[in-house]
Amino acid sequence: MKDSILLSITLLIAFVSVGKPRLGALGFVVYAIWAPQGSVWGFAQTFPHSMVISIGVLVGYLITREKSTLPAYREVVLLWALFFWFVFSSLSAFLPAEAFLRLKEIGKMLLMVLVTLSLSKGEKHIRQLLLAMAVPLGLFAIKASLFSILTGGQYTVEGPDFGFLAGSNAVGLGLSMNLPLLFYLAKTAPSVWGRWFLWGLFFVSYPAVACTFSRGTWIAAGIVTGFLVLKSKNKFLVWTAAAMLVLASPVIIPSLVSQRLAARFDTLHNLDEDQSANIRKWNMENCWRTGAARPLTGAGFNFYSLAAYAVFFPEFLSAHPGVVHSCHSMWLTVWAEHGLPGFVLWVGVLTSVVLSLRQVRKLAKKEEKVRWAVMYADMLLLTLLSYCISGTVQDAAYFDSYYYTVSAAILLKATVLGSLREIKANTSTADEVVIMRRPTFARAGA
Repeated sequence: MKDSILLSITLLIAFVSVGKPRLGALGFVVYAIWAPQGSVWGFAQTFPHSMVISIGVLVGYLITREKSTLPAYREVVLLWALFFWFVFSSLSAFLPAEAFLRLKEIGKMLLMVLVTLSLSKGEKHIRQLLLAMAVPLGLFAIKASLFSILTGGQYTVEGPDFGFLAGSNAVGLGLSMNLPLLFYLAKTAPSVWGRWFLWGLFFVSYPAVACTFSRGTWIAAGIVTGFLVLKSKNKFLVWTAAAMLVLASPVIIPSLVSQRLAARFDTLHNLDEDQSANIRKWNMENCWRTGAARPLTGAGFNFYSLAAYAVFFPEFLSAHPGVVHSCHSMWLTVWAEHGLPGFVLWVGVLTSVVLSLRQVRKLAKKEEKVRWAVMYADMLLLTLLSYCISGTVQDAAYFDSYYYTVSAAILLKATVLGSLREIKANTSTADEVVIMRRPTFARAGA
């Protein structure tokens, strides 16, 4: 029954996409982030839902008149350059077959990111894109938090087996990035019911974050929450409540959290004695050595294998025989897989987006008609902050929520700069009209 319902929804979205490709693109975002096929167990589990929807979107994109030319901003240029470098590094990959499979997945994702950007325009479309990103993760958080509470926090929250949320670390990353989205979307919601709904999703996300048992996620969520408190209007009340919670924590936390959760938290103070943390250090060393050995192209996507250890880090085979791990850091992932040029391009995209958001925030503060963009810029900056913190100890270099955040930032920049140009043009026209209509007075006695 669930399989039939899911398949029907997929086909309906694909059909609607032909006539309204932007709506289909939003549907693709939901499927890409949520991966609903992971919640069914029949024929719909292996059905290519995202591919079917993307075909409908691309057909609609080719025939629609609603699309616009991609803005020639540096972020768009860098994204294209980054993709072409991915292709180039894959040509000399250590494991070519695995590299091209991964390249195919990431190429599809980047294509749909750019298509969504081309089909979107204005504040309304920005908000719809952000809601398509935030609400599915918020709904997942309800299920995850209920599971965590009912099981006493003894079990790890895992994502669906399909998509980018597979695994507890990926779920934690997605949920921590989602906190600022839900916070600001709730603050700017036009209706009371919508506001309460989004606030509910925001607060219910915290138990799910805790039970991912991902320490990087905990740190990211804690820092982001601190910034959200600083942005709150009622700072005194919020800080007072936070101080009371901290003072009472030695008494209430042991009775609220499971023994496993408390033990995991204690490892933050003793990382040198934690086996998982030590293995990550070994793998980070492996990825650093790999990038240093191949500084131009890297080893390509998914080079991780016993053969790669034998070439780039043979000491690992002696210390951990038969074990294969990834980099456990998005920075080192890009460095090892794509070399220095790929690393520079990837960091360039992130840096450029941050600079653009700061520019948008500064400009929007000065003009009342686009002042709404200040909150959106803050939202996206905190989302990127969470991504950087959590992704430092996770393989998050190709996390699709990040690339849709980049897309939303580019769209925000285009909207604000376009509005400011329009306001300036209208002001100049109005001034010219006033000058032309200025009355002339005859001199007395003439």
